[in-house]
Amino acid sequence: MTVYRLRASAINAVSLFLLLFPTACFADTTVSSDITTDTVWTTVGSPYIVTADITIQAGVTLTIQSGVTVKANSLRGLYVYGTIIATETNFTRSGTTGYWKGIYLSPASGSSSFTNCQFSYGGAYNGGAGIGNFNGSSRRVMLYLDDCDPVISGCSFANAERNGVEMYSSRCTFQSNTISDVNASYYPLIYDTPDCFPVISGTTITGTGQKTIPLGGGVLSDTGTWRKVADGFPFLIGENLTVSEGQTLTLEPGVTIRWADRGLYVNGTLHAVGTETAPIVLTSDDATPAAGQWRGVYLGPTAGASQIAWLQISNAGSYNGGVGLGKFHDQNFITGLLVDSSHPSMESLTITLSGGVGLDLWACNSTLNNLTIDRTTRNGFRAQAGCRPTINTVSLTNTGTSNYYTGSMDFQSCPTVSNVTQSGNKMPGLQVYGGTLSTPATWQKWADGLPWIITADVTLSENTTWTVNPGVVIKSNAAVIYLLGTALCDGTSEPIIFTSYKDDSVAGDTNGDGATAPAGGNWVGIYVGPTAGASEFRNCTFRYAAAYNGGPGIGNYEGAPRFGTLFVHNSSPVFYGCTISNGDRGGIHLFGSQATIRNCSFVNFSSAYYPILINSPNCAPIMEGNTTTGTGKNMAGHCGGAFPGDIRWYNTGPEFPYDVFTDVLSPEGSTWTIDAGTTVKTTRKFSVLGTLMAIGTPDNPITFTSSVASPVPGDWVGIYLGPQSSASVLEHINLLYGASYNGGPGIGNLHGSPRFASLYVDGSSPTLSNVSISSTYRNGLEMYAAQPTVNGLIIDKCGWHGVRAEGGSVVSYLNTVFRNSVATTYYPISCDGSSIPILVNPVFTDNKLNAVQLTDGTLALPATLKAIGTEVSYALTGDVIVSAVATLTIEPGSVVKGSSGAIHVLGSLIAENVVFTSIKDDSVGGDTNGNGTATSPGKGDWIGIYFGPDAGGSVFRWNKVAYAGGYNGGVGLGNYDGRYRQANVVIHRSSPRFACNNVFQSDEHGILTVYSNSRVVDCIVSDIRTDGILVDGGYPMVGNNLVRNSTNAIRISSGGAAVGNNIVTDCSRGVYRQSGVTGTVLNNLAWQCSTPGITNGVDGNLVADPQFTDPANGNYRPLPSSPCIDAGNSDFVRPEDTDILGWVRAAGACVDIGPYEYVNVDWDILAKAARALRIAAGINECSPEDLTSLNIENTGPSEYVVDMADVARWCRKANFRDP
Repeated sequence: MTVYRLRASAINAVSLFLLLFPTACFADTTVSSDITTDTVWTTVGSPYIVTADITIQAGVTLTIQSGVTVKANSLRGLYVYGTIIATETNFTRSGTTGYWKGIYLSPASGSSSFTNCQFSYGGAYNGGAGIGNFNGSSRRVMLYLDDCDPVISGCSFANAERNGVEMYSSRCTFQSNTISDVNASYYPLIYDTPDCFPVISGTTITGTGQKTIPLGGGVLSDTGTWRKVADGFPFLIGENLTVSEGQTLTLEPGVTIRWADRGLYVNGTLHAVGTETAPIVLTSDDATPAAGQWRGVYLGPTAGASQIAWLQISNAGSYNGGVGLGKFHDQNFITGLLVDSSHPSMESLTITLSGGVGLDLWACNSTLNNLTIDRTTRNGFRAQAGCRPTINTVSLTNTGTSNYYTGSMDFQSCPTVSNVTQSGNKMPGLQVYGGTLSTPATWQKWADGLPWIITADVTLSENTTWTVNPGVVIKSNAAVIYLLGTALCDGTSEPIIFTSYKDDSVAGDTNGDGATAPAGGNWVGIYVGPTAGASEFRNCTFRYAAAYNGGPGIGNYEGAPRFGTLFVHNSSPVFYGCTISNGDRGGIHLFGSQATIRNCSFVNFSSAYYPILINSPNCAPIMEGNTTTGTGKNMAGHCGGAFPGDIRWYNTGPEFPYDVFTDVLSPEGSTWTIDAGTTVKTTRKFSVLGTLMAIGTPDNPITFTSSVASPVPGDWVGIYLGPQSSASVLEHINLLYGASYNGGPGIGNLHGSPRFASLYVDGSSPTLSNVSISSTYRNGLEMYAAQPTVNGLIIDKCGWHGVRAEGGSVVSYLNTVFRNSVATTYYPISCDGSSIPILVNPVFTDNKLNAVQLTDGTLALPATLKAIGTEVSYALTGDVIVSAVATLTIEPGSVVKGSSGAIHVLGSLIAENVVFTSIKDDSVGGDTNGNGTATSPGKGDWIGIYFGPDAGGSVFRWNKVAYAGGYNGGVGLGNYDGRYRQANVVIHRSSPRFACNNVFQSDEHGILTVYSNSRVVDCIVSDIRTDGILVDGGYPMVGNNLVRNSTNAIRISSGGAAVGNNIVTDCSRGVYRQSGVTGTVLNNLAWQCSTPGITNGVDGNLVADPQFTDPANGNYRPLPSSPCIDAGNSDFVRPEDTDILGWVRAAGACVDIGPYEYVNVDWDILAKAARALRIAAGINECSPEDLTSLNIENTGPSEYVVDMADVARWCRKANFRDP
C-alpha cells in the first residue's frame, strides 16, 4: 500500500491531486498531519485513514466528497478550526476494535456542514480525556460543536463509546439526523450551555444510551429557542438556569425538561407556549418521580413579557435545606412556580406534585386561563403582596398536607376567579394569613367546599372597599378582622357565613382533621372602626367567635378590652337579616355607634354575655325586628351613663329587652325617645333632665322592669323626671319591680329626703297617659312641685304608696286604678297638703288601706278633692293648710277621715255634703285603716278643722264632722288669741258660710268661734265632751241649731253672740253665758238640761219637749205637734238660708226653732221627683214615656207639679249630693 503524507508547503491544486490520486484505482490514504490549506478528499483517495490527531487550521476548508470514508485510528480525532464540508461521508474507526475520539468544531467553524454523513465508533473515552478539554471539561463525544453554528443534516451517529453529539453555545442546524447505540451510561446529544439553540428537527434516537438530553445551566445571556429533539428524549438540566434580563428563552411545543434539584430563574422572558397535543413539560429527572425533586420556576419582576401556555410543571418545590426555590422578599419560597412582581400571560398551566406550594404569586396581576393544580405538599397556590390575578377555569385537587390549605394569600391579594372545581384537598380552603387591604377587593365564592380561612389578623384600610359575594363562607382561627374601610357583605341571594375553622357543617372539613366540634371563642371577631360606617352586612351569619384572646379580645379601645363577635366603634354600619350565634363573649358590641341592626337573629351565647352590648351612652343603634334565643343574656346590654344629646332607643325586637347595668342620665336640653314595644330591664335608675318621649301603644307598650331572673319588687331604682322635663310624654308604659332602696338614697336625696319610687316627677309637668306601675318595693309614682297630666294610670301592688305627691303637686288623675296595695301603713295615694289630688273616675280595688292619704303641707293652688266612691275615703294623717291664696273644694259625697291630722283653712274651703270623721270609722268610706272591725272610732281621733282670719270666703254646709277635737299634745288646732284651741271646728276671726252641718263626737268642743262674727246656723251638734258650741269673743250668730248630749250645749265665754232658734237637749247646761257676756238669747228651746240657761216664756225661749219624729234613730225632724213649729225668731234667718234638709225657711207663719223646718210634703211625689232627677243625670235609665209619666215641670196633672228648685234641694239632702 502506498502512503502519502501531506506537507505544509505551497503546492498547487493539481500537484496535490496527483500526489493523492496517482492512479485511477481507489487506495487507502493515510492522513497523519494537519491540513493547512484548502483540501478536498475524494472517493479516489477513500478511505482516508487518520492516524494522528488532525487539525484543519483556521481559514482552511476541508471538503469531503460524497462516498468518501474516513477512518480514524483508535484515540484519534479531527479538530476543525477552519471549515469542514462533508457530504455522504462515513466517519468511522479503522479496524474492528477501539474507538476514535471524534470531530471537534471550533468557534470559527460555523460554516461547516455535514450532509447525510455517518458517524460511528467515535466518542472514545480516552482515559477520560475524550476528544479533549474544551470549555473547562473533557469532552467524550463523536461530534463536539464549540460555539459554532454548522449545518448537520441527514446524518447518523452510532455506536459511540461515550456520547453522540455535544454542543456548546451552538445555534447549529441539526435536521433529520439519527443517533443510535451510544454508551448505555452516556447521552446521544448534549447541550453544554443554556445558549445552545440548535435548529433541530427530525431527529431519531435509538438503541442504547441515556434517554435524556443533558442541557447546561448557569446564566442565559442570549435569546433563543429550545426545540424538541426527539420523542422520549427530554432535556436534563442539572444546575440552576437563569434567563438574564433582556433575553428570551423560547421553549417549543412538546419540549420536556427534566431537572435534578435545580431551578429555572427567568429575569428576562420565558416563552413557553405549548399546545394541547404538544404541551411543554418541566419535571424531575428522578427515576421514581415524586413531589419536591427539583426547585421549580421563578419569573422575576422583569419577566412580565413571558408567555406560558400548555405548560406542565411537575415534581418541583424541593425543600433545598429550607431555601426551596430561593429567598425573595425576605422569605424562602418552596414552590413549583413563583411569579414575582410581574404579569406574564399564562394559559393552560398545570402544576402537579409540588413539594411545596403549587403556584406562588407575588404582586402579580396576570390573567391565567385554565389552571390545574394537583397533589401539592403545601398550598395549591399562594398569592402575596397585593396580587390581583384573573384566573378562569381552575381545578384544585389533592392539595396540601396538615397545616396547608388549598390556597393561601395575604389580605391585600385577591384573585378573580371563575369556574373553579376542587376535590380531594387535605385542607380545602383559601387561607388569608394576615395583612392589610388598601385597594378595593372582592371575595368570591370559588367553589362548594372551598371557604376562605383567615388564620391571622387582617386589616381593611380606610377609604377601601372589601366586597364579599353571596355564598361566600369565611372561616377563622383565632383571628381578628379589622375594618377601617367599607365592607359590603350582601348575602341576600345566598347567605354569607363567618364561622370557625372547626365548623364542618358548612363548606366541609376545612381543617382536615375529621369531625370536629366548633365552639364559641374559636376565633376572635370583627372590628368595625370609626371609618367603616358605610359597611353593610345583609343576610350574613356569624358563628363561634368572641374569643377571650388572652385578655384584650378584639382589642383595647376607649380604655378597655373589647369583646364580642363584632365590635362596632364610633361608626354606623348596617346589619340586616343576619344571624349571630355561639359567640363566647357575646354578639354585636357597640361603642359610639348608630349602627342599623334589623331583622337579625341572635342565638346561644355564654351565660354572662349579651347578644347586643351597647358600651357607651352615645350609642343609638337602630334596632328593630330582632330575635334572641338560647343561652346567654337574651337582652341588649346597655352600659348606661350620660347621653351626649338627643338619643333614640328602638324596639330591638319582640322579647328582646334592653338590660341597663349602670345609671342613665338624659341631660337638660336633650330628648330621649323610646319606641313602642321596647322593654328595658335594669337594676339601676334613669335620670331625665331633658325630655323623655316614651310613647307606647295598647298592643305595644313600653316596659321598664327588673333584669333579675326571678324578679321581686325593688330590683331597680326608678325613673327621675327633672324640672326641665315638662315636654316629656309617657304613654302606655309599664313600670315593674322598681323603687329600690339603692343603699339608702333610692332615686336620690331630693328636697331634704331620700326618694323611693318607680317614677319620680320633680317640678315638671309631663304627660302620663296609661302608665301602669306595679310590684314596687316602695312608692309607685312620686311627685314634688309637679303638675303632670295623668290619665289612665294603673297603680298595682306597691310596697309603699302607689302615688305620693308633695311640694304643690296639684294633679288631676283621670281614670286611675289603684289596686292590690297591701301595706298596712301606706296608701294607694298619699299627698301632702300642698298637693291635693283631683281624682276623676278613680277605681280602688283590693287595697289594704283603701283611701287617699293627706299629709302635712300647705296648699298654694286651687284644688278639688273629688268624690271617689262610697268605699274610698281621704285619710287625713297630717295638717293640711289651705293658704290664703288657695281654695280647696271638696266634692259632695266625699269622705275625709282623720288620724292625728287637721285642716287649717287660711284661704277658702268649699265643702258641701262631705263627711269628716275618724280613720277608725268604718261606717262610711270603707275600712280605711285596713284592720277590719278591730278598732272603733272615738272622740279626739283626729284634730279638726280650723277656719282662719282670711277664710271668710269658705262655704261649709251639709257636712258631717265627727270624732275630732284631738288633744294633739295639748295644742289642739293651735294657739289662737292666747289659747290652745281644741274642737271639731274652729272659726277664727272670719265669717265663712257655716250651715247645715252635723258636728258630733268631739273630745273637747264641737264648734268653737274665736273672735268671729260668723253665722253658725242649721247645724246638729251632739256628743261633745265639753261645749257643743263655744263662742269666745266676737259677735257671731248662733241660730237654728240642735245641740245635744254635751256638757255645755252653747257657751258664750266672751263677746256678744246672738243665740236664737236653737234646740238644746240632754246637756248639763243649755245656753251658758259666762259673766260679763253681752248679746241676745232669743227663741231657743231647752229640754232635759240640768241647767237650761234660759227661762221658759222669756224672750221667746221655751223649756219643753221638742217632740222629735224618732230621736232614738237620729230623726230630729219635728212632729206636727212640736212646739218648735213657727216658734222661732225670723231675725236669725236670711233669705238664702234653708234648713238642714234644704227646705226654705219660714215655710209656715214664722220660722221654726231648730235645724229642721217643718214641711207637710207628699213623700211619694218627692220620691218620684228624686228619681226623675237621677234619670236626667244619667244615674238611672228610663224611657221617654216614663219621664212624661213623672210629670216634671207641668208635664202632667196639676197635683203632680213640682218646683224644680225644691226638688233639687230635696234630692241633695236625700242623696247627700247636689244632683
